[in-house]
Amino acid sequence: MTVCLLLACSSNRKRRVAGIAVLMALVFGMRASEITGLQVRDLDAGGTIIRINRSKTRAGISALQVPEWLRPHLQRLAENKQPTDLLVGKERT
Repeated sequence: MTVCLLLACSSNRKRRVAGIAVLMALVFGMRASEITGLQVRDLDAGGTIIRINRSKTRAGISALQVPEWLRPHLQRLAENKQPTDLLVGKERT
């Protein structure tokens, strides 16, 4: 997890996105398709909640509380993007 946090703080966009995506998988147990399918609008309430509206199973549809230490990283991903833009993107990392 430490390596992922270091990557999440990287100035290299691709490394930063990879670190955040892996953190999301570790912290929330999300599938790669759920992570890459997230839109900016799925990050809700000032970055405190992630809403998973599209999932492989019905049980995967949920709202997850974002830990305080992860919020700035997710908000940085969302900066300067439209609500319907992908938060992470389609690259599977």
